[in-house]
Amino acid sequence: MPNETVDKLTADVVLNDAHPTPERPFSHRPVSVGVEDQLRRDNEVLRKELALMRTRAVTQQQKIKLWEKERSDAASLQRDMLPEKLLQSELAKFEALFVPMDTVSGDLYHVVRLDEEHVAMWVVDATGHGTAAGTLAVCVQRSLCRIADGNTIISALDPSAVLSQLNDEMIAMDLTDCQFVAAVYAVFNERTGLLRWSRGGGCHPVVMRSNHETESLVAPGPLVGILEDAVFESAEVQLVSGETVLFYSDGLESAVAPNTGHTADEHSVAHWLEVISVTDETPILEQINQQVRRCQSTDQADDVAVVALHVPTTAS
Repeated sequence: MPNETVDKLTADVVLNDAHPTPERPFSHRPVSVGVEDQLRRDNEVLRKELALMRTRAVTQQQKIKLWEKERSDAASLQRDMLPEKLLQSELAKFEALFVPMDTVSGDLYHVVRLDEEHVAMWVVDATGHGTAAGTLAVCVQRSLCRIADGNTIISALDPSAVLSQLNDEMIAMDLTDCQFVAAVYAVFNERTGLLRWSRGGGCHPVVMRSNHETESLVAPGPLVGILEDAVFESAEVQLVSGETVLFYSDGLESAVAPNTGHTADEHSVAHWLEVISVTDETPILEQINQQVRRCQSTDQADDVAVVALHVPTTAS
């Protein structure tokens, strides 16, 4: 209905005290000049308020676009922090899966060569979600890359020392929101097949044997960035040809045990991998991706980062 029609009808009803009933039809008494002026003033106020609301709506849309661009830029920065290509050799092959729940992820991973024999790999999971978690994950990624490049006094070959150094750096940041990360850092010796790792509250890696049996590689270790005197222990396992080790964030635990959410058993991934490795010959990361995608629309969905280290059957 046009505004003029609405205003006229309103004037008729309010000023003439008219009601559309059979007993009392609309009357058309003259409207006083004072009342007409008041109506015009009220109308003008309404028009100004409507214009103001439209201006605010445009401003909000501009803010939303700016916020979306900032998130997109943050996501691009995160992708830049991930390796473009994973290392491949006759003695070790690496694969990775990265499935963020939102534009910006709190999970990151990396695989980097330390020297002619050793390769380092890690998965980090920052607390929370969104831009804050993504920013913290990028900071941790930069710190670990710096350590791996040999730009600190500690050796990147010592997993426990690396997590201790990372813990000290995060404590020194004095983050106001008590942010922390769960992390697993590992070093693989391609010549000997020895894998050494240290766990800072992250998920236990899983080794998949050539006979389809799986085993959780359990090691103690607190979350990184909470305790000043945190102690991180190193553990090791000997890998042979045909075996695969998976490093992953806790989003995978939620995906393979969707009814338990973040309280999933620490061995749930190992049990799930053992079952599917026997019943399905699809490549393991492809199966993981399918399972994660199925659970991504649920309330328990979370960021997922996976790094797979595979020792080829031709390795000696």
